Amino acid sequence: MNRLPQLIGSGTTMADGGQVSFTYRLMVWNMTPEHAALIGGMEWSGGGVTLTRRVMMEAQ
Repeated sequence: MNRLPQLIGSGTTMADGGQVSFTYRLMVWNMTPEHAALIGGMEWSGGGVTLTRRVMMEAQ
């Protein structure tokens, strides 16, 4: 799995008066000329809390 191409993006934003840091790690799940799907995970932390979620993004 580590040899598959991945898209990794990170950044920060303000939420509820505090700073939140986030990172997305995505891989191509399905790709056709009419459709694209990415699958992976998103982690965000701020205010002493860190959460991780699975995500799937689609474009048509």
